[in-house]
Amino acid sequence: MIPENWQAILTEKTLYILVTIVCALILRWVVHKAINKAIQTAAASRRKLAGAGLADRAVAVLAKAQQGNQDRARQRTETLGSVLASVFDLVLVIVVALMVLSTLGLSVGPAIASAGIGGLALGFGAQSLVKDLISGVFLIFEDQFGVGDYVTINGVQGTVLKVGFRVTQLQDASGEIWYIRNGEVTKVGNQTQGWSSSYVQIPVGITEDPFKVVRILEEVVASLDAEPEWREQLLETPTVLGLSNFNDRVMNFTVMAKSPGNEQWSVEREIRARAMTVLREAGIRSPGLLVETRPYDVVNVEEHSLTRATKQDSLLRRRRRRQEPETAPAGTPAGGEPSSDDERTQPDEKPNLP
Repeated sequence: MIPENWQAILTEKTLYILVTIVCALILRWVVHKAINKAIQTAAASRRKLAGAGLADRAVAVLAKAQQGNQDRARQRTETLGSVLASVFDLVLVIVVALMVLSTLGLSVGPAIASAGIGGLALGFGAQSLVKDLISGVFLIFEDQFGVGDYVTINGVQGTVLKVGFRVTQLQDASGEIWYIRNGEVTKVGNQTQGWSSSYVQIPVGITEDPFKVVRILEEVVASLDAEPEWREQLLETPTVLGLSNFNDRVMNFTVMAKSPGNEQWSVEREIRARAMTVLREAGIRSPGLLVETRPYDVVNVEEHSLTRATKQDSLLRRRRRRQEPETAPAGTPAGGEPSSDDERTQPDEKPNLP
């Protein structure tokens, strides 16, 4: 039986449904604006953090070096923002639909209760999974690391192969692949983001003049910074810190250079090679050239062998003479031959005359 005031009831319910839909649309607009604002804030904070405390030249070098990383981070953040917005829209549609059905007089209590019980059971059974998913969302949103970055996660160093909502894959220097659950990520060190400092040790001999060595190293780093190819990899002119330590044979000089993240290795190799080359040309000896040797006469091998053989033969003859019995006549040596001295000193024998 249709009530007499059905028109008023229909008008009231229609108005209630319209108000619910309008409020849902307003809420959707506000949430989408908040998500976009959060994305812009995150991107701005990454750019500000990359050049914090650096000069204009350093900021320009970092911006050029990390242009690919910034584009990647922006795309990932926008993708994550659209995913969050879509999830919110889905939840909002479900809530509005339930409210509309309730307004029309349909019982939605049992459905809500069943959904609540199922969600509670799922929450208890998949706590670690939910934790990994939520952590993965924040890792991607904050762009703590990305594919290709060289990072340290919970003590494991390697290159990021994949960043998922649940698991992150790393490959270390030996080629071993590590699977780290996002919910277990507690410490992250990223060498690709920001900038890196290099401390290059240059060893020279202890007998060299340290002030001369410092002047030569300053010329080396100045010439390196003047080349456009290397200037793009240096945030500032490398600094010669001077004599850092020494012992009885070696003096170690330190050169500090700042470069974009994960690009310090080539800078270190170039500084070390140039420094050693210029120091050698300037007559500065390295520690390996400090051993002094005295010149010896070149010995003729054949002559040395003959002399040695002669000495051995003479020694054998002397031994034989000692072993021979003493039966030789007077004035005759042990060898049986008369001595020339005895022959000269012995007087001539005269015959007895009557």
